[in-house]
Amino acid sequence: MYPLAEPTDLLPSALKEYKARAIKREKAFEGRILSSVASLSSTMKANIAGLKTDVATVKTDIAATKTDIAGLKADVAVMKTDIAGLKTNVATTDIAAMKTDIAGLKADVAVMKPLLKRLEQIIISTGHSYISVKQPIIPDDELGRPGPVNPKQASQRASRGPGSELSFLPV
Repeated sequence: MYPLAEPTDLLPSALKEYKARAIKREKAFEGRILSSVASLSSTMKANIAGLKTDVATVKTDIAATKTDIAGLKADVAVMKTDIAGLKTNVATTDIAAMKTDIAGLKADVAVMKPLLKRLEQIIISTGHSYISVKQPIIPDDELGRPGPVNPKQASQRASRGPGSELSFLPV
């Protein structure tokens, strides 16, 4: 056991030791606070830098969106012009062209009708129901007589007489 000391003798040393521990705790607490503040400060700096980057990105996006909107407006204007042009074409040019085509087709049919009647008469008069064209009919003179494809055919055709380009085959 320790010898008993007077309470007054122990008080100053215990008080010193208590003060020393209190100062140590205070410094440790202050160090933790400073460390936390430093960490928080660096985090806030990083967040502020990120926010600045985000703001710059948003500004760029807004500018790009404005450009896109202007482009879309221009596209709409072009489309309106195209639609107006199509309406004009449908109302005038296309219908007029179709009418011309129909008139041409009617004229072609009118020309073909007598030719078909003549062909029908030839088929009926020969008693055959099938006709095939062996040689193409090519006019070679001013009278429109069929011309030869090559010299050998010309001599064969001359020996057979007019209309020899058609061959009638019985069914």
